[in-house]
Amino acid sequence: MQASRPPITNGGAEAIRQSSQVSKGAAIRTPDSGRPIQEIEQRLLTVVTSAPLVLFAFDAEGIFTLSEGAGLESLGIEPGYAVGISVLDLYESEPAVLDGVRRALAGEEVAEVVTVGGTTFAVRYSPQLDESGEVFQVIGVATDITPQERAEVELRRRVAFDNLIHRTFTSFIEIAPDDSTSAKQLDAAILEGLADVGRFTEAARTYILEKSDDGNSLSTTYEWCSEGTVPTAEGLGEISTVSIPWVMEQIEAGKLVHAPAIDELEPEIALQLRQIGCVGIRSMVNLPLVTRGSVVGVVGFEWTQPSSQAGVEEEMTTGMWIT
Repeated sequence: MQASRPPITNGGAEAIRQSSQVSKGAAIRTPDSGRPIQEIEQRLLTVVTSAPLVLFAFDAEGIFTLSEGAGLESLGIEPGYAVGISVLDLYESEPAVLDGVRRALAGEEVAEVVTVGGTTFAVRYSPQLDESGEVFQVIGVATDITPQERAEVELRRRVAFDNLIHRTFTSFIEIAPDDSTSAKQLDAAILEGLADVGRFTEAARTYILEKSDDGNSLSTTYEWCSEGTVPTAEGLGEISTVSIPWVMEQIEAGKLVHAPAIDELEPEIALQLRQIGCVGIRSMVNLPLVTRGSVVGVVGFEWTQPSSQAGVEEEMTTGMWIT
């Protein structure tokens, strides 16, 4: 447990005052009692202690003289804790951080993005020079941009998935229906599509279960398994739809079945999902396979660990399995 946040010390306030003065190239002056300066400092301190950023400074030896800001919380560091500690020691296991620090100590203005302990910061180092042109301190600001970074990652993932869907559809469309080899080509395209989506979502197994003509059973017609996953197509045989009533109710209604943690479901539902799953299944997504408006089977994706992939439902509900 962290200790309660200490107030910014006089030394910290002085460092902030110096940083604001140096960055503007001149000291802030007031002709009267100095109260405006205090008000400016107080406002600045309020911003620093509440915004998701870190304001820091270290001397020519790399010793912290200032370390403040709400952004420190994500690093597990209390404001003021680092003062008196070498930045080179504190971040000795973070080479990306040390690279920026050393460049700044050498007199270079540095702006970069680094990730520390799962938190991504946009960092700017501003070396301050004395009259002889030597660096006497470095002032820096680090802004927590983790939410924006995650949004960008998710966007890139979404675009990659859309491209994957486009390639899959294209491979189906390019198969000529009157070609004598079209059945084999279609089988190959379906298996390749299952494999591509399986690898993209890091699934253990992807498959298609088709209903029998009388609708009383499901059988595996296509299956892809990741390395180390035992294929289940032959072992499962035909699955009686009577034995999985809840699953079939959802599928027949055209609903997505998403079980991110099967172990946490009601025992009866978990049992039904495991009847169609691979050994050690922990999470699953099942989609209705629809042809000409009728449900003819199930497209499934399985993982051997609880699903932690944000947006997996959205990615799977793209209509790619409606034929």
